[in-house]
Amino acid sequence: LPADPHHPGAPMTTLLLILLFGLLALALSEGNWRYGLLVTVGIGFLQDPIRKITPNQPSLMVGLSLVAFALCSMVLLDRRGKFDLPAMLWTIPQLGDWLPIFYALIALQSVNSFLRFGDPVLTAIGAAFYIAPLVGLWVGYHVGCNQQLLRQLIQVYVAFCAIFAFTVFLDFRGVATPLFEEVGGGIQITLEGYSASGASGLWRTSEIASWHLAAGACLAAALGLSSRESTSQIGFLLLTAGFTFVSIFTGRRKAQALVLVFEAIYMRLFSPREN
Repeated sequence: LPADPHHPGAPMTTLLLILLFGLLALALSEGNWRYGLLVTVGIGFLQDPIRKITPNQPSLMVGLSLVAFALCSMVLLDRRGKFDLPAMLWTIPQLGDWLPIFYALIALQSVNSFLRFGDPVLTAIGAAFYIAPLVGLWVGYHVGCNQQLLRQLIQVYVAFCAIFAFTVFLDFRGVATPLFEEVGGGIQITLEGYSASGASGLWRTSEIASWHLAAGACLAAALGLSSRESTSQIGFLLLTAGFTFVSIFTGRRKAQALVLVFEAIYMRLFSPREN
């Protein structure tokens, strides 16, 4: 919760947090980790504007989505009964033989970190950086086994990305609001004596905006190219073009490069092959 409860933005921050995590709690209380993941996507997007209106803009706000994802993972673990990571290695079962060694290395390094620095929090954070990707892969595997859920997650992501992309356009057009101000002052773009700030919209920085717009463009393209309906194909491909165009306003050329590379690889992998 906000550090200063008397700040004008504090009541709104508190209300939004209660609403978002209330929805998450409602889903997880019934063991519905799938719906919980959909809510987590929304929390991941909304944590940036929430941080902007929170007093002192605490950096811990970027961990809201991590907390939500961790809660969903715990419910999935409870439903599965075990952390069946080897199940996702069924194509190359030999990889499972390396997991105990990996776990042992993390444990040894954690002990070394604690003995060296004496800080359990620092040790836990360090270990989490190695364990979190495994949990993410495990949850992703179970999501991938449910094609309907996977498509719903992508659609929710693309929908939020479309809303936020419009705010980037408004930011570029000069609409002034505290919600469009970058956290930390932003990054200046300098080119041959010209200096300006990239547009970020509701995202916390233009850098984050460029990454999300690139990801949204790629996912929209995948939805469009995999759809069997011409209307959906056209709509999603137009979104791909729109996200790519708006990413120019962030001042990050890497976004356009990512989309082009994704499209090239996607078309290469899924293009018809000659016998």
